[in-house]
Amino acid sequence: MRQKMAREGGQLLALSALFLWIGLLCLGGCTGSSGTTSTGTSAITTSGYSVPSKVSAVPTSESASGQTVATSSLSLRGKLRSLSALSASSATDPGTDYSQAQTDKYVEEHTLAQFDIIEQVLGALNQTHYADAENINNGPYLAMVAWEDEQDGREVKKLEPWIVDPEQIVENGQNVLRVRAWIEEEDEGEISYIKAEFKIYSPATKRADGSYADYGVWTLNVKFDEAGEDFFAASASVASDGKSVIKIHQVFMDGPPGAPAQIPVETKAIMYISDTEGYGKVYYPNFEALFGPDADPEATELPHVQARYAYNADYLAVQEEGSSTQYKNRNSVTEMVHRYGVYNAVTGEDVMKTKSFGFPIRYSINGITKHAYYGAYQGRHQIWTNGSDETIPQGTQVTREDLPPGETETYVVGPTFAGTLTKRTLIAASVEDIKDIPVEIWVNDDYNLFYTDQGEGLKWYYCTQMSWDQQGPTCTGDLYDFDETVGFESLIVGANDNRKFVYIGRWDETEGQKAYVYEAASADNDGAGFYEAEEVDGRLTVITPRVKLVPQDGMDMWVTIGGSIYVEYKGAAQGWVEKEVVGFNTMSWTPEFNESGDKPYTLPLNRELYVNMQGANYIVRRTGENEYTTYLELQTAANPSNATTLVATGTVLKDQWNPDGNSTYEFVTSPTDDNYLMLVYRTIGDNDKDSNGDPNEGVKVGGVVQKSIWGLAVYVNGEATDMYNWEYSSTGAGWGAVTYLMNLDGSYKLVDDPMRFDTITATNGAGEQKTLALQYDGWMMGLPVLYGELSKNDWAMTDEIADKIINLPAGTEVTESSTGTKYLLKPLDVSQFLNPVTDTTGLDIPDINQADAVDLSTVPDFVEHGMGDKPDVTTVKYSEGKLVQ
Repeated sequence: MRQKMAREGGQLLALSALFLWIGLLCLGGCTGSSGTTSTGTSAITTSGYSVPSKVSAVPTSESASGQTVATSSLSLRGKLRSLSALSASSATDPGTDYSQAQTDKYVEEHTLAQFDIIEQVLGALNQTHYADAENINNGPYLAMVAWEDEQDGREVKKLEPWIVDPEQIVENGQNVLRVRAWIEEEDEGEISYIKAEFKIYSPATKRADGSYADYGVWTLNVKFDEAGEDFFAASASVASDGKSVIKIHQVFMDGPPGAPAQIPVETKAIMYISDTEGYGKVYYPNFEALFGPDADPEATELPHVQARYAYNADYLAVQEEGSSTQYKNRNSVTEMVHRYGVYNAVTGEDVMKTKSFGFPIRYSINGITKHAYYGAYQGRHQIWTNGSDETIPQGTQVTREDLPPGETETYVVGPTFAGTLTKRTLIAASVEDIKDIPVEIWVNDDYNLFYTDQGEGLKWYYCTQMSWDQQGPTCTGDLYDFDETVGFESLIVGANDNRKFVYIGRWDETEGQKAYVYEAASADNDGAGFYEAEEVDGRLTVITPRVKLVPQDGMDMWVTIGGSIYVEYKGAAQGWVEKEVVGFNTMSWTPEFNESGDKPYTLPLNRELYVNMQGANYIVRRTGENEYTTYLELQTAANPSNATTLVATGTVLKDQWNPDGNSTYEFVTSPTDDNYLMLVYRTIGDNDKDSNGDPNEGVKVGGVVQKSIWGLAVYVNGEATDMYNWEYSSTGAGWGAVTYLMNLDGSYKLVDDPMRFDTITATNGAGEQKTLALQYDGWMMGLPVLYGELSKNDWAMTDEIADKIINLPAGTEVTESSTGTKYLLKPLDVSQFLNPVTDTTGLDIPDINQADAVDLSTVPDFVEHGMGDKPDVTTVKYSEGKLVQ
C-alpha cells in the first residue's frame, strides 16, 4: 500500500487517473450505502456506515436530476445506439447480480487528478467489507486486497494482506464505526505493517445512478512509520451551506535513483462539493523535475505546483499555476467505459462466480510468508509477486488463498517457458479506425543502396536481394527507387529523439568505412543530401564544417533504421506522416511531438503494421496506392491444454514475408520433449545465416528459436492459412515468458481461457458501425482503449479521440462462441470528460477566484491512533472483495 500511495500516489500522482482506468479501485465488489454489493458477490445488508469508493472533485452533471445529460454534437458522437433490447428474461429482475451491479460514474479532470488518491484508499478499503453488519464487533479478520497495475505492457495483479477490525464505539456521545487495519508490507525481504484507522461518523448517500448526494463524515489516518512522519490523512465533512468538504494530506520522503538524500514530498488538497456548485485547491509535487528525463540527481528540493478550480451547474473553470484558466462544459461530456461486468442473459448471474481467471496464493521463503497472484493476461499464464523483480523458484510449494476454512489446494511452481506461440484470428476492419491516432511502431530495416541509372537518370535505389563475395556487394534482386518507396525523410532523426536511430555508412577505398547523416535542405547546409558524420555520445553527428557526399555512378551505401517511430494516418488525401519526437516522458511513457514537424511517411507495400490500442490490435497492410487491408486481431495463446488443437503436431510454419527463402519452424507439442511448448527450427534459411552461408550463432535444426517472429503461417497449396506469432523472452521474464502452477500429480493447473464471443456490431463516437470480436477475462478485450492517446494529447479530449471511443450500453447481448450461451454486458466504471469551451462570451461561467478562500493549511495532520501490534489472524475471509465460501 505504501508503494501505491507514496510512489504511485506520489511519484506517479499525475497518472492516478490511469490507475483508475486499469482497475485499482473496488476490484472485487465494493459495498455501497444502498445495502448491496457490486458484481461478484451476493447481496449483503450493510450497517449504514459505508463511504464512497468514488470521489469526484467535480460531480457528474446528471447528479442533480438523475437523468442522462443532454450533450453537444461531440458527446452525441460518444452516445451509442443499443445493440439489442434488454432481455425479457429474469436476468434484469430485481435481486440478480446484473440488476444489483452498480455503475460508478465520475468526472475525469486531469488537472485535479490529485484527488484520485483518496479513491485508491477508499476503493481498497471497500474490498474488506468493513461495513457489513456481520463483521462489526466480531473481531479482526483477514482480507486479501487486490491492486492492478500495468507492467511490461500487460495488466498484472498483486495482493496485499489486510487484517481488519471494525467495531462500533461511542465518541463524544455519538455512535462511530472505527475500522482499524494492519496492512502487510514487504521491503527487501523485511515484513512490516502499515497501521490505518478509519472513523465513520455519518455514511455517504449514493444515488441509483451511481453518483453521490454526499460523501459522509469520516476521518482517515494512515501511519507508514512508527514516528508518524510518513503518513496519509484525510477527512470528509459537511459545510454549513450543505457542501461536502473533503481534505487530504500526504507526506513522505522520495528521491531519484542514486540520489544522495531523500527529498520531502507533500500533497494537500481541499474540495467543496455539491451537485450544482463547488470549488477547491490542490498543492502537489512536480515529479517531472525529480524523475523526468531532465531530472537533476543532485536535487535536494522538489518543486510543488498549485491549482485551483470552481464550477457551477453548467461550467467548470480550472487553472494550474502558471497557466491560463481553462473552461469546460459540464453539460457536454464524452463518456468512456473502463470496465464491464458479464452476466448470464437468463439468470443474471455474474460470470465471475463460475469462471476462474486467476486466484491468490501464498508461499514461504526463508521462513517468511509471502503472497502472490496466479492468473493469465490474454491467455498468458504468469505468477505476479508483490516485488516487481521477484520470482518464485521452480518447485516452490504454494497454497491457494481464496478457499473457505477446511478446504486446501496446494500446488508447486512449474517451469518457466521463455516463449509463447499465439494463434491469430483476424476480423475485417478499416484503416479509418486508426485515423488521426499517433501510434508507436518498432522498425528494424536494413537497406543496401546503389547509385545507378534504371532509365530515369542517376538515383539511389535499394536492392531486395544481395550477394556478398570477395569482389564486393552485388545486387541479385530487384531495385526500387529509395525516395519513392521509402523516402529520404525517414532517415532524419530529431535532435531530441532518443527513440529512433539511423546508421548510414559506406566503404571508401582510400579512407575506409565512413558514416553519414542525411539532412533536409536548410540555411545551414548545401542542400538535401548525405553529410559526413562522427559518433558523439552514442549518436551520429554531422562533422563541421559540413562535407556533403557527391555520389558517383555505381556507388553503394548501407542504411539501418531501428528503434521506434511514431506514425499517423491522416486520411486518404494526406496519407501517412512520421511524427517528429522532441522529447519523451519516461514517467508516463508518452512522447512530445513538434506539431509542425510532420514529415511524409511511406508505409511499405505488403508489410504488416501492428497497431496496439491497449485492448484492440489492428493489422494494416498497404496493398497499393491508397489501398489497404485492415484487420482487428485476436490472439489465442498456446498452453498445455490447447496446444495440439491450436497447431497440429508436425505442422511446418513458415515466414509470411519470405516463405521459400527463410527458415521454417515447428511447434513442439509432445510433453516428453525437452523443448515442449517451444518453437524450434525445422530448416535454416537465408535469414538465419551469415555472409558465408553458415547458420548464425545459436541457430540449429531442432534448436529453440531465440527471437520473436511476427507473421508465421501454415501453407497449403502455396496459400497461407492459419497464422501465428512467436513471442520470445531472452531473460525468461516479461512479455513472452509464461509460468504455470503444477498439481501435485504433475499435471498443469490452468486458469480459464478468456471467453470469446461471436462478433457483434457497435457504433463508435463518430456514428460509424464497427465489427467487434470481444474477449473477456475480467477485462474486456477487443475494444479500442484511448487512454494512451489522451496522455499524448495532454489529457485533452478531441473530436478525433472521441470519434474512436466505443462504449457498449448496459444490456448489450453477446454469445459465447464455444458454448452458444448468451450473456448481458453492463458498464461498471465510467468516466466523463468535460468538453472544452473556447469562447465564454455571454456564458454564466463560475468565478474561479472563490477558490482563493480555500486554506490549505487546514488539511488534517496525522493523529496518533495508538494501534498496537497486529492481531494473530491467518484465515482469509475475503479475497478481492469476494467472500471466501
